[in-house]
Parts: sequence; structure tokens; C-alpha cells
Amino acid sequence: APAKEDAPAPKADGKDDAPGVVGELPASAMVMSDTTGSAATAPGKQRVKAAPSVRALARELGVDLTRIEGSGPGGRIMPRDVAAAAKAARDSAPSSPASGDMSPTPASATEERLSGPRRAMFHSMTASHTEVALCTVMDDADIHDWESPRDFTPRLIRAIVAGARAEPRLNGTFSAETGVLSMSEDVHMGLAMETPHGLIVATIFNAGKLSLDEVRDEVARLKTAGADRTLKPGEVRGYTITLSNIAGGSSRYATPLMVPPTVGILGSGAAREEVVAVNGEIAIRRMLPLSLTFDHRCVAGADASRFLGAVVADLTLAS
Repeated sequence: APAKEDAPAPKADGKDDAPGVVGELPASAMVMSDTTGSAATAPGKQRVKAAPSVRALARELGVDLTRIEGSGPGGRIMPRDVAAAAKAARDSAPSSPASGDMSPTPASATEERLSGPRRAMFHSMTASHTEVALCTVMDDADIHDWESPRDFTPRLIRAIVAGARAEPRLNGTFSAETGVLSMSEDVHMGLAMETPHGLIVATIFNAGKLSLDEVRDEVARLKTAGADRTLKPGEVRGYTITLSNIAGGSSRYATPLMVPPTVGILGSGAAREEVVAVNGEIAIRRMLPLSLTFDHRCVAGADASRFLGAVVADLTLAS
């Protein structure tokens, strides 16, 4: 899925905001372009131009890449080529089981062919798992003194902006092909949202230049557009870091997966009251669990710790 220009921040017009706006795993409404190069083949064999994520997809679907003519630049095999080859193989297969095949078929099974955002999630999560050196650090933020105790998403976005200012390496994109980490001066927030049609990532451009009220309105607008399937192509691309809210149930911590080429994603869990030590005294405080996943190929653990520390510090502020 996820053409419009990628620049100006959209105008906000919504009002509602609550925890659980975003989904558990971020997946762009478009299939992200591959960022890795082609692997060399053994002498005498046909050279296959395909990224690791495409190779993984081919293995999953049982497709022989040497029999595919790539439609990408320079003959590169794209995910759509693999999907088309798999469909052609299915269409040409016998419609009924071969004689003597007694393999049982569960009578109560319900099958769903992935499409739209769910299909895009398959591609992006495959790329994340096969291409990225994923690492997650976790911490808790004391949000007991919040003046607006349910203003989760705007406060989390503001805190991520603070984290990006303290440690810019988490806010950008990485090319494994060139070995270049591009750190963005502006924070374009990818908001992972659960919709009736699947999980998508919508973009709040220049989030660091918006007030909390403006962020709140923009979140509500994107949430409505996602549910109505009216998000424009330019609103589901161009993000430099992602927020995923996993607090819809009782989950606290997670290992959220970012979509390459981005290098960082923050997951927020379900807040709860806990017994903690405050200034040497026992107290009951409302704590918010946080999980930060980063690409360890280009971001060090110390970088991630500085980023998360700044996020926690901003979240502890009363307003």
C-alpha cells in the first residue's frame, strides 16, 4: 500500500486521544524498499539479484529465485515478483488432491490470505527480522504526577522528541548497502496504529515543532483516516522513528520491531501502580513501562541508553 509530497506537516482537525491508539507491531501501509545488496552466487550458477528479505519470502513461498525475471532496477527481484511466481505455481497446480493422498484437513480451520496492511506487515517484519541486528533495552517512567493522566500518546511523542535531541542516532535511517546512518534534524514520528484493516504506520511530520494540543489533534485525525482508509500515500512514509503502544491489554514490556531503514522504535506498555522507593521512602506510584528496540549495526547500547534516559526524564515531568 503505502503519491503525495513527503514534506509539510498535515493540519490537525481531530480531538479524541486515548491509550491503545497504536498497534503492537508497526507495519507501514506500503512495502518498504529493500536496502541491502545482492549476494554473490557460486561460479557457473545464475546470479540472483535479491535482497535477504526477498530471499526469505521466496523460501517461505517455495519459489526458486533462479527461475524469476526481476522487475526491479537492474533486474533485481522484488517481493511482487516472488508473489506473482507463487501465485502462478498455485494456479497451475491440480485443483484436487492426488489419488492416495490421505493428509487430513481440519474441518474447523479458517484460512485468511494476507492482503493490504497485513501483507505489508508480512514483508516489513520479514525484512526487520532478516536484515537488522535487533536489540531492546527497557525502563520505567514515573508518571504519577501527570496533570493529564490519560494524555499518553502526545506525552510519549514529546518524550521521543526529547530523546532524539539527546541522542540523534536513534532518529534516522541506515543503509546497509552504503554503511551510512542518516540522522534527521527533524523528528517525523511514525505512529503504529491498529485499524479494522490491520496495523499501519502513519506519519506525524515535524513532531518536535508541534504543541501537545496540535499533536493530540493530529493523532486523532490520523486515527480516523486510518479507520476510514483515507490516509494519503505521503502520510504512511517518511517517518524517522516509530512509537508503538502495546497497552491495549495487560502487556507491559515487548521487543517491538522497527521497519528498515529506520533504526529505532519505542514501545509503551500498560501503566500500573507499583511500590517504589522515592527519596528513601516507600511510596505507591503510577509507573509506565517502556521498551526501546534499536538497530545494533549502527546504534550502540550506550546510545540507546542515553536516548531512553531522556525519554524517561521528560515523562516524569508533571506537564
